[in-house]
Amino acid sequence: MVEVTSDSHKNRLYIILSGNIDINDAQNSMLYIVKEVNHLKPPFDVITDFSGLKSADNNTRKILVSVMDYLSLHGVGRVVRVVGGAKAMLLKFVDFTRGFRGYKVDYVPTMEDAEKKLKNC
Repeated sequence: MVEVTSDSHKNRLYIILSGNIDINDAQNSMLYIVKEVNHLKPPFDVITDFSGLKSADNNTRKILVSVMDYLSLHGVGRVVRVVGGAKAMLLKFVDFTRGFRGYKVDYVPTMEDAEKKLKNC
C-alpha cells in the first residue's frame, strides 16, 4: 500500500509505503505524488516512511527513478526516510539512491525522528 499526503503549512510531502508494493501501487503513487507536490513550494521536504514495507516488486525500480527525477525537477529540498526495523529494505534503498543527482537522503528510525530532523535543520 502507498499513501501520499502533503502539509502545505510545513511545506512537506509524506509518502508511506507498507505491506507489499506491486507495479500498480507504484504507478498510482506517482499520480498521488504529482497531485500533492502541486500544493507545495520549492524547496519542499519529503518524509518517506517505509518502516512497514515488506517487499517491493522488482518492476517498481523504474517508477522509483521517475519519482526521484520528478521530485528533483520540482524543487525537492531535504529528504528523510523512516526505516524502523526494515533493514533489508533499507539496504536496497540506500544502494539504489546512492549518488542519485540532486537527492541527499537522511535515514532515521521513527516518524517522530524524521519530524525532529527536519525541524532542526
